[in-house]
Amino acid sequence: MPLPRRLPALPPSEVPSKSKVVWETFSHQSSFQRQSYHYGTFPEDFSWGVSSSAYQIEGGWNADGKGPSVWDTYTQTPVGNSDNGDIACDSYNKVDEDVEVLKKLKVSHYRFSVSWPRVLPDARLLDGVDLKAYTAWSLMDNFEWAAGFAEQFGLFFVNRSDPNLPRSPKNSALRYASIIKCNGFPDPGHLTFCGLWRLIWDILEHVSRLC
Repeated sequence: MPLPRRLPALPPSEVPSKSKVVWETFSHQSSFQRQSYHYGTFPEDFSWGVSSSAYQIEGGWNADGKGPSVWDTYTQTPVGNSDNGDIACDSYNKVDEDVEVLKKLKVSHYRFSVSWPRVLPDARLLDGVDLKAYTAWSLMDNFEWAAGFAEQFGLFFVNRSDPNLPRSPKNSALRYASIIKCNGFPDPGHLTFCGLWRLIWDILEHVSRLC
């Protein structure tokens, strides 16, 4: 087979090139800023933490009695390209797969958010909450412990080197205490699904005693 007399033309390069963009972005950094990067390996006991937001990953926007959220309403207007989070990563239906991914990545801390329209689809229908949705979030809230994760609550510092685990309030705990003291809080007896609400109420009630 005869060789072609002329090689095919190369595609035109991007202007500016990617390397130039990178150079212009980072060349002005000081030595101190460059030294702040970690160029080696992380220690064995390094704690990896990741986080997610319900609307960004959950999907199942109307599954199991979930009510519409502000984002559901906004993105179904529609917005550009008709993009929305109706399915997203479908994490609502892929909890087991998500846990496996976290374990394979050796993640030690995972923070996720609660989809309140799923837990409280309509505040007027106090007796009509779909228990499937509540059960799903109860399982989501506890899967970390079954998978070897440790619970981390954000209102108190815990001295884990002390077997008595003494706690000291963070600034956020004091702010919650101030809000509760000044504005009060709804009676948890008005809600029929006491499992999740009792957990929240117990935390806030404990914080209120700091005042």
